Amino acid sequence: MTSKVKALNHGAKKSTFANLLQPKSMDLSLLPIPTMRGDFPSIRILEAGFLRGMERYKFSLIGRLDLMKVKLAIARTEAMNKQNLTGNCQFIPLGKGYFTIFLDNEADKLRIWGGGPWHIEGQLLRVTMWTPDFDINK
Repeated sequence: MTSKVKALNHGAKKSTFANLLQPKSMDLSLLPIPTMRGDFPSIRILEAGFLRGMERYKFSLIGRLDLMKVKLAIARTEAMNKQNLTGNCQFIPLGKGYFTIFLDNEADKLRIWGGGPWHIEGQLLRVTMWTPDFDINK
């Protein structure tokens, strides 16, 4: 009787940290061509790529705390515990005390959005809906 199970990675080169850091060749013709918009370089993003990004952030929120008084990692841990989140949660710093609350499900988003007010280390956690054009300077 012969086995139909194939060994994974049989004969394959083992990935090492050094191998992963080796430069990879890339076809530069696949990259978008940069242009200038005023004084700023810009690239055109295809609609399909834009929609993938929108889909990825559909459960996200924007939070704000005084991050001089509380570390972002502590804020995330406290938020996870207080709000009984069931999925993954990342706090991604944006600057000036703002951060993206990156969530992977709607239940957690609604729990944070509708369950407040939330206090972390004595500070009120301000939360707004995520938008693709959010600007910390406005």
